[in-house]
Amino acid sequence: HNKVAPDQQNIAEEEYENKERENAERQKEKGKKKEREKERENQLENPTESQEGNENNGDSVDDDESNPSVSWVKVSQNAYGAFLHVGLQTGYVRAAFLCGTMLIVSICIQIVFSVQLFLIHVPDLENADVITQICEIPSSLQICGVMIFITLMWNNVGNMRNQSIICLFSTHHQLGDGDKVGTLETAEDSVEAKHLHANFYLRLAIFSTAVLTEIFTWTAILVSGVLWISTSPTVDLVIRSTVAVMFVLNVDEIVFESCCPAPIREDVGETKYRIPRVQWSNRTHIIIKHYWGIYVHLPLLVLVASGIVYGFRIGLDCQTHPFFASDTYK
Repeated sequence: HNKVAPDQQNIAEEEYENKERENAERQKEKGKKKEREKERENQLENPTESQEGNENNGDSVDDDESNPSVSWVKVSQNAYGAFLHVGLQTGYVRAAFLCGTMLIVSICIQIVFSVQLFLIHVPDLENADVITQICEIPSSLQICGVMIFITLMWNNVGNMRNQSIICLFSTHHQLGDGDKVGTLETAEDSVEAKHLHANFYLRLAIFSTAVLTEIFTWTAILVSGVLWISTSPTVDLVIRSTVAVMFVLNVDEIVFESCCPAPIREDVGETKYRIPRVQWSNRTHIIIKHYWGIYVHLPLLVLVASGIVYGFRIGLDCQTHPFFASDTYK
């Protein structure tokens, strides 16, 4: 009995020491957590200073949504965006190897459709019978068709603007596989923002290949679509042509969804790029947010569509007054 008592006492002392050790470790973890929270609060209060400090000391910066001078955006999920993303991450040669075929196919399809539409309808402007049929289409229907088409086309302008800024001015990227994109190696997504090491010449080459080509094909589709709608000789063809041309514009997205390798497609969808943001005053931002769409954008659409249709009708020397629809429907 006397031998057992000291053993129990030793066990009790060991348990007490273990508990003390665990408490000390918990206190240490709480202290570290408080320090991290304090650092995070300092970064939120002074986002610019904290980001500059991180840029000088390393490759990563915090994703600070409260910083009004920067924003985080993604590339477009189409063939152009895939080439841009892989090019910035791994270089031009690897982007051409992984996404070049997809990009070339998209460009060729869009250019072929646009050129053929343009070449088919331009000779109609010299055919007297076709001109008579065009003039008999109600101008109000043509205006509505052109306005709907321009509205649908305008949705791509913001994406092309972001693509241009990302290509030329992005400084960091967040999430995604980084320089491992498109390889057989597995990479964990990093929450920290990492610096982009693309130089000016690489950015210029990617811009010429993946951004300027998208702007060119978009312009070609816009011109050929407006020409088709404005010179369609029948009412039903005006209505069909308004939506049919949009299929050509979406070819790059269809090719991307069906042909792009799954790892690259997923990486394009999750990677964000840090770009400079245009800074407005609070009052200007509120005015634009509340009044731009209905009091500026919509009237501009009506004026542009009306100008295009009436310009065509005046140029075709329609016998009916260009500002009124014909009474004859075909």
